Parts: sequence; structure tokens; C-alpha cells
Amino acid sequence: MKQKLHFRLISVLSFLVLVLSPAGIPKASGNKGTAYQQVEVSVITITRADIEKADNFIPVSAIGEPVGSVKLYPPRWVEGNESSPSYGVVEGSIFPVDPNGWPINFRVLLPATWSMRSAQMGGGGMNGTITVREGRNPLLNKGFAIYGSDSGHQAGGMGGFGGAQSKPFATGPTTGDEWALNDEAIKNLGYMQ
Repeated sequence: MKQKLHFRLISVLSFLVLVLSPAGIPKASGNKGTAYQQVEVSVITITRADIEKADNFIPVSAIGEPVGSVKLYPPRWVEGNESSPSYGVVEGSIFPVDPNGWPINFRVLLPATWSMRSAQMGGGGMNGTITVREGRNPLLNKGFAIYGSDSGHQAGGMGGFGGAQSKPFATGPTTGDEWALNDEAIKNLGYMQ
């Protein structure tokens, strides 16, 4: 079950890379070699201009799972400093098929020099809030794209850590625990466990 929501988020990440990268996804270069040989891996360079050209939606057909729609909020570019590389921030909402359901809000951090590796953050008692934070992050420093979601319900896990969702994210039709009565929201949460 977890794989389906993970697949949705990977689909969004892949679509963003194809749209933002001028050359698409390059092939890895270097030796195939043994485990003892160093393998040179290509990287994708992402710039402020790439982030700024991102559209405000992703076609439903690009997701590969049933969703109502996908909306992207205005992307942002964060200049690097001595402790963090430059990176783009893409945030959005995956809207449910059920008009009475809750959206899955997500955040993706794309480093300026992406190593074509990624890490999904969240869960572990923190469902209901996006745990991907901007700023200094060891994975960003290593070229990882970092992504995460609120699992399709908006709450501050662990007694409110992180508080309410920051704007501009979408919210469900009600606040509180009513999301647990919606079949699609429960399935989305189950995929994250």
C-alpha cells in the first residue's frame, strides 16, 4: 500500500525533472565495473530559470494513479550559502477523486546539482504535516532531491509539532479528525505507513 503513494510522489518528482531539466534525464556515465571500482555518475543541473518555468499543474495522466487533479504553487529558488547549496522548492497539492476528500500536500526540494538520488521524508508519527524543511540539510548537500507529503490529511502530528500547514497548501472540507471518516483519505494514510 505504501508503494502507491510513494509512486504518486515519485511520478510528480519525475515529471518536474523532465519539465525543469533542459536535456531531460541524462544516462549515467562511467564504468560498469565491479563493486571495487569507482563509478562516475552524471548529475542534473537545476537553475533558478528552470524552477521559474515550472507550470502550475501536472496532467493527471502523468501521475499513474487515480487523482482528481494536481496543482503546483509558485515555485521558489533559494540561494545557497556556506552551509547549504542553492535549491528549488516546488510545492503542490494532489487533489482526491472524491470531491469530499482531502488533498495530499507535498513539498520537493531540488538541489542545484542533483545527483539523481532522492529521499522521501515523513511518517514516523508525523503524518498530517510536511516534515521536509527548507534550509541546511545534509541530504541536500549530497545532491539528493528531498520530498514529502502530509499523507492526505492536515494535522500537526505528535501533539501539533509543526503546527498548521503553512500557506499556500490546500485543506480538506473540515478540520480536526473528520478526515478519518473518508475512505480515500484513509487509503492515502495507509499507503504512508
